[in-house]
Amino acid sequence: MTQHSTSSAAKGSAQGQKTFEGAANGIAPVTVSSLLESARRHGTRGLRARSDQEHDYAALHLGIMIEHLAKAYLVSFNPALLAEEKADFLTMVRLCGHGARVKVGLPPRTVGLEVALARVGQLNENVGDVRGLPELLRPVAQARNGVAHVGDPGGDADAIAQLAMRGAKVLLSLLQQDMDAFFGDWDEAAESLLDERASAVHQRVESKKARARERFETRWAAVPVERRHEQFELILTQEYIDEDDDRQPYRCPACAQTGTLIGQSNFNFDVDAEFVDGEQQVISEVSEICLTPETFECPFCGLSLSGREELVDAELPERVKVRDATDEDLADYASIIWEEYERSGDA
Repeated sequence: MTQHSTSSAAKGSAQGQKTFEGAANGIAPVTVSSLLESARRHGTRGLRARSDQEHDYAALHLGIMIEHLAKAYLVSFNPALLAEEKADFLTMVRLCGHGARVKVGLPPRTVGLEVALARVGQLNENVGDVRGLPELLRPVAQARNGVAHVGDPGGDADAIAQLAMRGAKVLLSLLQQDMDAFFGDWDEAAESLLDERASAVHQRVESKKARARERFETRWAAVPVERRHEQFELILTQEYIDEDDDRQPYRCPACAQTGTLIGQSNFNFDVDAEFVDGEQQVISEVSEICLTPETFECPFCGLSLSGREELVDAELPERVKVRDATDEDLADYASIIWEEYERSGDA
């Protein structure tokens, strides 16, 4: 009787994540974990590309993410479920975890995205949102194939990204994976694509913030804390050396460091008066210089927001007090009002 070594045999876990032999000949085994990790990498790349307005790369990577999530689910039952309908013998040997027994060859020939989704649906005939995945995600598959074959995703970039997130949510649920953990720093950007009420502005802002957090981590994670604080101070000194009424520091909504609100400053004059014994008396008077922001820039993470809609969505102020007005400000304001009055022809 042939004896098989248990150290190299297929092993299972309580979560259904199996490991299989086969790396000895240079071909890595196919596992739930390896496919999930690959899906995570491609999902992040896809959202990053979307943030950078590279919609062809976004379609390509989000399509691969969906394919690897679907295949991870099939592998949780048995890797052989990835095989093409008329798979060759060596493909079956490798998928079944015995790749170390055969000569080095090409990687296993497996089904594509649409067939993988169809098989996931067939395994869940009584679950409507799963059974309908092939139809729901057909535009994602077509966009991915369009980029891979002719360099053009076709279709609407926002719609493709939104469908990919809907598909990811269903497949991650089947795999008992948390969506927030799966997307990491990009989880809010992913969630915004799932929210049917979310505006295009909100989706764009969340994408920008996620990209900025990623840049911040890449730039500063390896810098020791003390050295980091020194560099932060230097950057702030350089950033605000020319600070004026049209530029004001403000907390960055992405990295929580100090960024810059940039816009137009204006004179704000407000008088509160009331009548006392038939005469009008001033109760309080406010005169100040305020900034109406038009853009926000962060030197630490690179976040860049422009226009009132993006600033409001990121919960940045629509008006910021810069300082109290001076007598010179009041004189300038009075001069402007008088010039406008004269131009009106009423003088």
